[in-house]
Amino acid sequence: MRDKKGHMNDMSEFYALIDKIATYLYAGAHWHLRAANYSRRNLIRGFGRWHDCEAKGDFCALVKLEKVINDKLGYMPAVDMHLVSSAEAYIMNDANAFRVHFDLWEKNETELVDCLNRAIHEARTIDIQIYKELMCLAEEVQNEIMRAGMAKDSLAFGGWNPHDISIKSMLIHKYFEEEHAEGNEININLG
Repeated sequence: MRDKKGHMNDMSEFYALIDKIATYLYAGAHWHLRAANYSRRNLIRGFGRWHDCEAKGDFCALVKLEKVINDKLGYMPAVDMHLVSSAEAYIMNDANAFRVHFDLWEKNETELVDCLNRAIHEARTIDIQIYKELMCLAEEVQNEIMRAGMAKDSLAFGGWNPHDISIKSMLIHKYFEEEHAEGNEININLG
């Protein structure tokens, strides 16, 4: 709830947003791990490496967010385990599922950005460190959406050809083996 000046006088709305963000991050880590393992099973190991990195990023972001929220507000975010269970049940067992997984990836991350944007707006009046943490996380997620979209567009341009997918997967694997430093921004160039 807000007073006449627009300030929050009840933290329940903000805590609900934090709970959703924590849930998206925890479920995202599990979804990315499943996508990574299915990518490896389907012999597109580069995409597996990418999803591994995103899973670690989601989990690390969750730990940082929970720490700052607990330190600053004494609140421990509650994760909706039903969404985590759904992410844990994810299956990508054929080429069509691989193609569709990009849409699910974009949907999940776009929903997270929407939630982050609402929490950022509220955090401005609550605590500057929380605000900055949410801003950094939103920037990372927006970058992830852009990179995944570029990969999807590149694969679509190639007609989802298995050879093209294999070559691009090899390039991604090489990027993570030789160029990417864990914890840094992912900056894959498939073009």
